[in-house]
Order: sequence, then structure tokens, then C-alpha cells
Amino acid sequence: MSKWLEKGQELAQRLEGVTESSKIQTLCDAIAAEIKEAYPEYKNSRAKPLTAVRKAIKAKFPDTTEQQNPFQYFTNSGKGNKERWEHLALKYLTRDSVGDTSEITETQPETQPETQITETQPETQITETMTITFNLTAEEQELAKQAIALTGQSADALGYNSFMAYVKSVVAQHERLKQDFPYTDAREVSTEELLTKKYNTFPGRGEELTRRAIAAIKIYNDNCTEHSQRWYISPSIVQKLTGTKAETVAKVCAQFQDDIASHHAKYGFVDPKKDQYHNRKPGQDIREQVDIVKLVPNG
Repeated sequence: MSKWLEKGQELAQRLEGVTESSKIQTLCDAIAAEIKEAYPEYKNSRAKPLTAVRKAIKAKFPDTTEQQNPFQYFTNSGKGNKERWEHLALKYLTRDSVGDTSEITETQPETQPETQITETQPETQITETMTITFNLTAEEQELAKQAIALTGQSADALGYNSFMAYVKSVVAQHERLKQDFPYTDAREVSTEELLTKKYNTFPGRGEELTRRAIAAIKIYNDNCTEHSQRWYISPSIVQKLTGTKAETVAKVCAQFQDDIASHHAKYGFVDPKKDQYHNRKPGQDIREQVDIVKLVPNG
């Protein structure tokens, strides 16, 4: 089996189940880029690998006399002007797509005469497009050049393959979460559950726990009968209450900065440098006083 016929079969496998024309074109553009990369100087040599790829697509998705799938489009191009519905990938895998000036000849299967079609069916239109641009630093560009040299792929092919690998990992992680957890959003999980080790890596856990901890301290302060019992809401005290990463706590506290400042002003906390140590005495542990599970049991 030739290298390009094998690549065509791999492309056909990736096309299985794909119906959006924009996604089909992206897959085809990637292999067209590989062909151009493999034959950078001899443009007229690109017809042979392109024909092999198209042959694999036709074998996997045969032409039909009527539209049977949403990924098909109507055409009568080629030898004999035979009217047919074929896979959209063949529309994007042409000699123009690889910059080849030679002819691509393919044998069309013989079919029985059909009733003349008086109205031409419209070709499938691209309804969704996605253009991705990477703004790389000088260092990142050097790394990309090294990767291109090591893999032998074009920049387009490498970018596409790397992007899709990440996309697949994100989707796979989501599918694993659906299997392991009854929730898809940290806001749906109870505080008691979020604080367990099982949810340590659950997406959004740190942010949600921080938000609830801030709310819990506010409720606790509102219920205090003496000012000395209240706690100043600082990132470090919130982190102690939740065990969340310092960066996450700092980010969420910044988001609720106005709300926290309003709460502090309500109880006379006006000097952050001084007030952040309020109620921090030897033996004092906020976790023993502010019960986040009891005060904010849910999101």
C-alpha cells in the first residue's frame, strides 16, 4: 500500500461521522498541506498522491445517484460529466488545493441511465467557519520551527494536529468527569463534597470554594455580637479556610473586591495593613469558628 493511499484511508476514518462542511474542509486542508510540504519544488508531482487520497475517500464514501448523507454535494464535473452526489472532501481535495497544474484522472463507476434532472441540486454551503491564528513569541516560534523540522509536517498540518490533540483531550476529560461525577459544574456540588479529596481536580473547584468561603465569613461576621469576634477577609485567611491555591484565591478575591470592601466598611475595617491581623491571635483558627459547610452548604 502506498504512503498516500494509507494517509487517505486515515483521513477517511477521521471523516466518518463528520457532517459540517467547515470541519471537513479543515481536515482536507491539513492533508493538502502535507502533500505540498512533501513536494515543495515539483508541483506537477502532487497529482499522484492527491489521486491516492481521493481514491481512499471514494472507497470509503462511494458516489450515489441521490443525496443520502448531509456531507454530500452534487456535481457533474469530470470525464463524461456524470451527475452524482459525492463526499464534500472531494470538493476540497483538488489539484488547485495542492497547487498542481497537472490533470487528475479518475475512473467513474458506470451506472444505469437515469431520468434527466431538470433542476440542479444546490451544493452544500459552508455554514460554520473557524479560523485560528497563533500569536507566537519569538521563543515559541523557534520551538514551532523545531517541531516542524522534527515531524516533517507543514506548519498548517502541525498546527491542526496539535490543536485537535488538545481538543480531543479536553473532550475526553469531560467524558471522564461525566462518568466519575454526577455533576458537570462545581456550582452544583455541595460544599461538603467539594472539600473532599475526590473533587481535588474537579474543574472550577477552587474558584467555587473561594466564593463560598467569602460568603461564609460574611455570614459569620453578621452574626457576631462583638467586633473582636469578626474576621477580616484577606486572601490568606480565605486560603486557610479552603485549602485552595493562593493564585486562585487571589484572583477570586480580586473579582469580589468591591463587595468585600463594602463588607469591611460596614464593620469599621478601614486600614488593611492593620485590620488584616484582626482576630489573629495565638491558638485562633478560623476553621474552628467559621463552618463553611454549615453556613454555605450549597452554591
